[in-house]
Amino acid sequence: MLRLGNVEVVYDDVILVLKGLSLEVPDGKIVALLGSNGAGKSTTLKAISGLLHAEEGEVTDGAIELGGERIEALPPEQIVRRGIFQVMEGRRVFEDLTVDENLTMGGYTRGDRAGLKRDRDLCFDYFPRLRERRRQIAGYLSGGEQQMLAISRALMARPRLILLDEPSLGLAPLRVHHGERPHRARRRSREAAQQRRRARVLPGQRRGEEKLQGSQVLPAQEALVVLIAPG
Repeated sequence: MLRLGNVEVVYDDVILVLKGLSLEVPDGKIVALLGSNGAGKSTTLKAISGLLHAEEGEVTDGAIELGGERIEALPPEQIVRRGIFQVMEGRRVFEDLTVDENLTMGGYTRGDRAGLKRDRDLCFDYFPRLRERRRQIAGYLSGGEQQMLAISRALMARPRLILLDEPSLGLAPLRVHHGERPHRARRRSREAAQQRRRARVLPGQRRGEEKLQGSQVLPAQEALVVLIAPG
């Protein structure tokens, strides 16, 4: 289980971005974090994955625990080895590597070659377009294809927890269920609807006063990040 307890994040020693943020992601569950631009969604994910220091940010109060172990002070590479993998907003792929090479980089912490091949094939089943482009340089893929690749690279790590920052950004609506049979797509839609009770909202309050309030009905322009613990 991932747990955040009263987390506070400050940038440049003076800019308070998150205050009193608390949430839990139980094993085997999906939690959606919603809010408008600037509410602190991406900052929350970076606090979990240890990437705040790259932007002069830090967790100044509270605790972040994974399976009972505090991780807020760990460097990103140790957090990755504990099973947390973040798909950042903006289709972050290795543009000079091929699709296959990007997927290989996703599984670099693993040593099970048979499992890596199986998971690579699974990613190609999820996103058949990537199989067609597997020898192509990632920088020449379309925006939607790069997003598919970024998600697939995360899956190759077999993470305990995967953090998706606006996962459907750049994907055409018909690609959201790309490669899924119609009955599977309908089932996943029902499951997503059931998961709505696990959504949490970061309202767009004044800087420094963003605080999780529980489930609310959001207007269409609200953005989304997703935390998934496969279990």
